[in-house]
Amino acid sequence: MQCPPSFSAIQSPGHAITELSSRIDAVTYELLVLIREFDERGGWNNGFRKCGEISYSKARAITRVATSANEHTLLDVARCGTAAHVERIMRVWRQTDRGAEAADEKRRHRTRQLQTWIDDDGMVVIRGRLSPEVGAVLRRALEDGAGVSAETSRRLACDAATLTMRHGASGQILNIGRKTRTISPALRRALTTRDRHCRFPGCSAGHCDAHHVRHWANGGPTKLDNLVLLCRRHHRAVHEEGFTVRVGATGEAAFVRPDKQPLQNLPAPPRWQGGALAPTLDRLPGDEIAISPHTAMPHWHGERLDEGWAVSVLWRPRESVPTRRFTTARPASRRV
Repeated sequence: MQCPPSFSAIQSPGHAITELSSRIDAVTYELLVLIREFDERGGWNNGFRKCGEISYSKARAITRVATSANEHTLLDVARCGTAAHVERIMRVWRQTDRGAEAADEKRRHRTRQLQTWIDDDGMVVIRGRLSPEVGAVLRRALEDGAGVSAETSRRLACDAATLTMRHGASGQILNIGRKTRTISPALRRALTTRDRHCRFPGCSAGHCDAHHVRHWANGGPTKLDNLVLLCRRHHRAVHEEGFTVRVGATGEAAFVRPDKQPLQNLPAPPRWQGGALAPTLDRLPGDEIAISPHTAMPHWHGERLDEGWAVSVLWRPRESVPTRRFTTARPASRRV
């Protein structure tokens, strides 16, 4: 029968693991400091909205319930909690939203009304409160459409279907041609094979539009050497935000900023040959930072996250906040 290893035999590699984890935390901290400096200097302003503040997992979770009214509160939650905590809070938040939405729908249904009468001068007067879906039908029947800019129209038409209509001198439709695709399936396959993803420097998005370098409305041909793949974000940047692009004979794409300065392609990251943590570990003693197996020991003792109470505080902060109910829980054992 094999004897279990002694405590001292387990403790030695355990200390090495926890100490290395602390050093990784130190390297991560240094990385975040550099990212903050990069963000403050606006180094991301090459066609991107802003530098990332939270992880993709947290961003994905809060977008399920985010609105213009609550996005700042949700961002605070994402900054302070772990990804798992944010997921759980957003799940309860969505359930709370659904309950409130159902109550609002009942209130709207009870208060709907429509009145019509003929005024003294014979005009028909209409006044009412319509449900959102009925109101949408009414507004559509009145052609209450919003206009878009010429560049937005060009962007939408870059990779769209076309329908030729002939009009007479008085504006009546004489003939409607066949609906055709601006980008044929075969050309789309060739373009995807050549570009593979968005060609904007630093972007690797795979869901892209086919952008006409010289727009077909200006006589630009729908040919491979006049097309480039751009994601929706950078397609908008080229049309509405002043960026321009040119495609060379061999398919290389060159982008120019709105200030007419060339936008350089990002170089490949340097290949590090030494130890992964060596640069930071060499600086720690000079900064008088000592790391031990207990440096990264958390102060959390394993208490259960009360999602309901958290959402009641965050969801409608202007209303009265219920008193939190604490329960006795056995603290998690601290490992050394």
